[in-house]
Amino acid sequence: MELKPDYKLTANYAQEQDCNKPVDEDPQSEDYNFLEMETDNGGGGTYYILRTKRWALDDPKEIFEIINDFIEKSKFVKDGDN
Repeated sequence: MELKPDYKLTANYAQEQDCNKPVDEDPQSEDYNFLEMETDNGGGGTYYILRTKRWALDDPKEIFEIINDFIEKSKFVKDGDN
């Protein structure tokens, strides 16, 4: 899916911290882990950026659910321009 170069989409996801999160890792967010996903396009096509200090998964399939959710949001932004 291609978004126009001037379009960006950012989505933030949060989860309760996992039980092994070091206390000194991020004292500002001691109760949650955060994941930010973003699209960008420098003119050569849309690409995806993921940012997180920590994101825990009980099952690797969970990351695909998050990515699919983000893709659906991206489609809405793209289709909303038509």
